[in-house]
Amino acid sequence: MVYFQYGFTTSYGSTTPMQTQNGNTLRPVSANITGLLANRTYHFRIVAHNNGGTSFGADRTFTTLTATGPPVVATNPAILVASFSATLNASLNPHGLTTTVQFQYGTTTNYGSTTPLQTQTGNRYRNISANISGLMANTTFHFRIVATTTAGTRFGGDRTFTTLAPTGPPVSCLVLFTG
Repeated sequence: MVYFQYGFTTSYGSTTPMQTQNGNTLRPVSANITGLLANRTYHFRIVAHNNGGTSFGADRTFTTLTATGPPVVATNPAILVASFSATLNASLNPHGLTTTVQFQYGTTTNYGSTTPLQTQTGNRYRNISANISGLMANTTFHFRIVATTTAGTRFGGDRTFTTLAPTGPPVSCLVLFTG
């Protein structure tokens, strides 16, 4: 049986539901927790119990975000990449403030093009996407998310994708001259 203890001190005070694990290999274990207070440092550790006894993991800490503040962003991989179009993706937490979001994209990290602005609100992570078209085939593009609130602007990390080569037979044209 495996679970996590967490709280404001190393006395913890709260636990996650128990999870059953079997086998003889190391594996990642995680648990989602909710109802945390803003801008607080929490201690946590993993606890494992079997017929041989109980083992406690090392104490670790994390600090929750303030109730409002600059947005939190991450640029995610592009999907549906075709010869002349793609869908750009990112994650955003508006962090309690009205946030305008757009993607910058181009063939260099100078970008040069942007998607239309989107407005997001709230304090939970959500996926953001934008479809772009009119791209050059067989070309590498850079992109990143940009999110702005009254508390500041945040830029996601740079990512790249390469459009596909054009497909199909060549297009020919027959021109007739009459004299």
